[in-house]
Amino acid sequence: MDEDFTIDQLKLAFTYHIVNQILESDDEVVPAEARFLARTFPKELFENSGFVDAKGKYTQRWQDALGEALLELPVRLSVPERLQILETFYQAAISDDEFQYIEGNILVRAAKLLGLRPEQFTARLEQLIGTGSIDLPAPEFD
Repeated sequence: MDEDFTIDQLKLAFTYHIVNQILESDDEVVPAEARFLARTFPKELFENSGFVDAKGKYTQRWQDALGEALLELPVRLSVPERLQILETFYQAAISDDEFQYIEGNILVRAAKLLGLRPEQFTARLEQLIGTGSIDLPAPEFD
């Protein structure tokens, strides 16, 4: 990949991709989820980044940013910055007032892709949930 992306563009590509996986995980995007998506990811972000064409279709630049994000975000972002991205994923997961097991699986996978250790991820989710103890899928962290 010979494209130059800003860190914000890489975060946008990765975050939007994972949020869509979360919202579509139950095969239905309800109005509250659609509002979260529109509020969090205004279409202008994608247009300004060259991630969509005039017809709103994803460009090759979008695909390249997704690939580069997987390589760059774990090493260029601090742990708190990566945890902030996970907070966005959690907010997406509860935007319909439900936190489903499959959404938890996606969060675990995203944490792994971001290079977070299980205890970092779990501690932050416990803070967000406020219970002090959560039961998430057992991840296979290498």
